Amino acid sequence: MNCTARQGAFFADGCSARQSMQILWAAAIELRAAIAIWRLPHSGDFHLLIDFSSPRKEGLLDIQNGAEGFAVSPFINPDGRKTLLLRPQFHIIFQEDAANILSADEAPSTFWESLKSGTNQVRTALESTPGKQPDTNPGTSKSHFIDVVNRALKLITHNELDKVVIARALQLPLTGKPDLPALLQRLGNRQPNALVSLVSIPGLGSWMGASPELLVGLDKEGRFRTVALAGTRAYSMSTPLSETAWNRKEREEQAMVSRFIVAQFNALHLREFRETEPCSVRAGSVIHLKTEYQVDMQAAHRPDLGNLMLRLLHPTSAICGIPKQAARDFILSHEGFDRGLYGGFLGPVNMEGETQLYVNLRCMQISPSQLTFYAGAGITRDSVAEDEWRETDLKCETLRSLVAPCE
Repeated sequence: MNCTARQGAFFADGCSARQSMQILWAAAIELRAAIAIWRLPHSGDFHLLIDFSSPRKEGLLDIQNGAEGFAVSPFINPDGRKTLLLRPQFHIIFQEDAANILSADEAPSTFWESLKSGTNQVRTALESTPGKQPDTNPGTSKSHFIDVVNRALKLITHNELDKVVIARALQLPLTGKPDLPALLQRLGNRQPNALVSLVSIPGLGSWMGASPELLVGLDKEGRFRTVALAGTRAYSMSTPLSETAWNRKEREEQAMVSRFIVAQFNALHLREFRETEPCSVRAGSVIHLKTEYQVDMQAAHRPDLGNLMLRLLHPTSAICGIPKQAARDFILSHEGFDRGLYGGFLGPVNMEGETQLYVNLRCMQISPSQLTFYAGAGITRDSVAEDEWRETDLKCETLRSLVAPCE
């Protein structure tokens, strides 16, 4: 392998994109910089961004007129002021046969020195002070999950909740040394319809995930997009997606999310939006029901729609519940662990005139000794606790099968 680095450029002659990513990843970790690697749905291009700022500032995100970067938000972010925007002080894009630096002027000299020392061998690196991990108990056991689901069903029966999403954290020891960029590329191959991402932020740890759920999208033509995604079934190669049989519980769960989005449009007195019919979409080993929404912001005379809807939608009923505040309060009181970045949102902002933020759904937190997989299930009136536990197992398998050799 012949890799060279110098200030202002990064050359990977003889290096694969994965090896180049790994060297850059290790250099960022060594310098305690924040790093994000991602690939958008239906794209073959991987972006890698490094923010060397310290400390990084939390704040309100402006996705229409603000700075460009990669946004990361935790699940608990009620006023939007806990959002981090990683700045592209170093930004490179790996395409099929080329690697092009988009920005590097703000990268410090220590970064280039670290690259030079790291190009002679490929290193595996993890955040040395990872973010807070869930306690072993409660929040991770089956008995606790079943109990919380049954408590939620009682409130739903008494009409205090319509829906609440109960999550679990599956913890497994990590005995090997995972090649994280390689895992990310494999995840992208398995999930072409999802945003796949790998981020490491000092204090928040290292996270990898794949999400098919667009929270807010803004394109160059001034169109706003979002989706309602809910209902879960195991994917079967023998059954065409269009012939998937959804039961009443699954259809109603997805309809709740759709009604929630329409309610936000109504709150803004917005009537000019397009809504597709629900359809089945694949997300790795599972399939979901999906409805898409689109608004021409210019025609609707709502140039500020992106920022407004981001604040109204997060957290959506697909990851929190209905009513939002009551569901969020129930989660915080009963779930038994801090979700961290699970259930938050992340994605590129104001890059080349576009913003694409996705709900951080199918994800795992990676520490030097442990993997923590997160998954949730939407609890409605027709839910059965044991079935919901099996659904979270199915969702965890999306990432667990990816890293099985590393356990």
